[in-house]
Amino acid sequence: MDIQKEEEEFEILKGLSLKEKIDKINSFESENDKLRAMRVIDSQFARKQILCKMQLKTDEQRLAALELIQDHFFKFKIISEIEDEEQKVRALKLPLMDDLKIKIIRKLSDRIKLYLLPYILSPKKQSELIGFIQDDKIKIQMLAYLGSENLQTKVLMSVKDDDVKIHQLESMEFSQLKNQILLISSIKDERKRSEQMDKYVSDDRGKNIINMTIKDRELLKQIFLPRNRKYKRIGLDPNMTIGIEVETEGEYSFIVEEIQSVLDRENGRKWKTKDDFSLNSGVEIVSPILTDNEEDVEDVYMVCEMMKKTGQNITNRCGAHIHIGADYLKSKEAYINLYEIWGNTERIIYIMSNREGSTPRSKIRDFSQTISEKVSKALKNGTIQLYSEESLSEFIDDMKRVQDDRYVGLNIFNINNKNNTVEFRVANGTIDPDTWIENAKLFGRIVQVSEQLAEIQEKDELSKEEKELICLKELLKDDIPQVEKAEILTRILFTEDERKIYLRRYMVNNELMKELPIRDDPFNMSVFRSVDFKEEKDEELDDDSMR
Repeated sequence: MDIQKEEEEFEILKGLSLKEKIDKINSFESENDKLRAMRVIDSQFARKQILCKMQLKTDEQRLAALELIQDHFFKFKIISEIEDEEQKVRALKLPLMDDLKIKIIRKLSDRIKLYLLPYILSPKKQSELIGFIQDDKIKIQMLAYLGSENLQTKVLMSVKDDDVKIHQLESMEFSQLKNQILLISSIKDERKRSEQMDKYVSDDRGKNIINMTIKDRELLKQIFLPRNRKYKRIGLDPNMTIGIEVETEGEYSFIVEEIQSVLDRENGRKWKTKDDFSLNSGVEIVSPILTDNEEDVEDVYMVCEMMKKTGQNITNRCGAHIHIGADYLKSKEAYINLYEIWGNTERIIYIMSNREGSTPRSKIRDFSQTISEKVSKALKNGTIQLYSEESLSEFIDDMKRVQDDRYVGLNIFNINNKNNTVEFRVANGTIDPDTWIENAKLFGRIVQVSEQLAEIQEKDELSKEEKELICLKELLKDDIPQVEKAEILTRILFTEDERKIYLRRYMVNNELMKELPIRDDPFNMSVFRSVDFKEEKDEELDDDSMR
């Protein structure tokens, strides 16, 4: 099509309706003419309609098409079809979701991977791409092309040879201490790492971050376990599994996150560091699967001490989430017990789950909402059909629908996925290890007793103690003062000596709640309801018998 005729065609196109424009462009014989004509259409949907019917035969046509569309998945498809590597690199500089961009880049040479690294926006995805680069020599050769000191440091951290890293420490003029800390922390030989730390880092917090990467457990204990400290055991069934998430904020959070893991054991178990969108300059440290044994308890104390020694703090945004392995609960009846204990003491648990002298954070309204009202309503409106002989799996699915999203105090969204845990999200963030241990006991015992009650309820004959336990659980459903419910709850869960800690927590913290202004009261938008599955089941039976 000559230029004059093309201009005439464009003028005609401008005066047509959208449907007429699409039909007219589709009638053009030349794919190049279609691509040029599509510029008169503003609708992205219409452009995609036309492109879907086209056969883009050359890389030039594919590049031209990329300039016309915004849909990332459509772009990904077109870029994947580009044959010439240089043209593909050119296309990969265009805006595209990092996940999709990496899918294409990872198939290219190491040199091109490094060249395109600055065009990956997410720091996490940058690290992922670096993991696909194998040739350390190319990494060193390409450092100058990266421009950013942060990217250069990330690439150097992935180099296998400690001596190469040390040479770069000596030859590069680092403008940021954090990058020196990160590079030194990645040195595998502990003697060499210590030598470089003493040479380049005088900041105590920076030294402690580097020390967090030590593999020698005895050396770690010397640095991060206070001497003469009495360590608490959790006091749970050794078959119960536990996971914890330590959220903190602080100036060095991003450096802690970049080291990726701490307390690495020979068996591959490690605590992973990760970003958390709900925090401001924060980091989350996630435990592996723990049980109530000496080493795992020591780890909790060490992680808390690491956070203290690197200057991390707890703010109103930080939570202290505890996971209990869902496999511990064997039946639908066990889950019913869990929801009844939780639902009938929900406000008490929120207050009791924080160390003495503190009140629940206001952010629970956003990330740890109450659930008793939802469960109570679901029972009344028939969303949960107990009498239909649901399987455990069906019951879990029903309760997930009642829950609606994961941002609730008692979260079961992880059940039947790779984690398979019941998550308790109510407690405030903390780096006090004793509080972590006490809360693991609190939530673990709630699960433990829920299963114990289910097993008792299957028996034909009960002991005096078993009858008393069932009676106490049923008393929680009564309309009695909260203080009395707290007394009953602690009798159900704890020994006489243990009860004192949790009752005192509740009493002191509840008094502090009364002094909070309305705007700071985390419960000012919450409604607490009684939860009684047995009552609703009896109603279903009565209704059925009347039909």
